[in-house]
Amino acid sequence: MEHSVFSGRTRGLPAVSVAPRSSSFLSAPCALLTTKDMRPVFGSARPDARPTDGPSSGTAVCTFSRVVGSQIALVSVSTRGDYARDLSYLFPSEGKPVAGIGNLAVITPTEPAHGEITVELGQNSIAIDVVSTPGRVDDNLLVHVAKDAVSDRPTVAQRGHG
Repeated sequence: MEHSVFSGRTRGLPAVSVAPRSSSFLSAPCALLTTKDMRPVFGSARPDARPTDGPSSGTAVCTFSRVVGSQIALVSVSTRGDYARDLSYLFPSEGKPVAGIGNLAVITPTEPAHGEITVELGQNSIAIDVVSTPGRVDDNLLVHVAKDAVSDRPTVAQRGHG
C-alpha cells in the first residue's frame, strides 16, 4: 500500500535517498557503506565500486556492482546536497514511510528484484537503489542498508575495506 508522505514541495520521482550525518555535510557516496554493510546483497564477494559526479551540481553517485554470468548485484548510492533548493529534484511524495532513519525515509515501489529507499536528513538526501538478479530485494534489506549508510561510525574510506 502506498502512502503520501509529504504535503510540501516534493515530487513522486523514483529516487532513493538516505540523509547525511549532519545537516549540511555529505560524505562521498562510496564512503557511506562498508563491504560488511553490503554483505546481504553481495555475500562474501567484494563488489567493484565506481564513483561519478552528477548528474547535476551538488550530486555524486557510487555504484557498487558484482556480475557473475547472468547474475547481477548492484547497490547505487546517490548523494544530493541542499536538495530543497534544487528545482530539478523532487523528493518522493509517495511510497512507504519508514520510521527511525533520518528526518524522513520512503521506500518507493519497484519490482521484486529491485528496491529503492530515500532518506532525508536536514537539507540533504541520499538515495539507495538495490538490484539483485536472480533474487529478491525486500523492505527489510533496504532499511538495513539505509541505516548503515546514515550511521555515525567509521566508513570504508576512513578505515579501509571492512
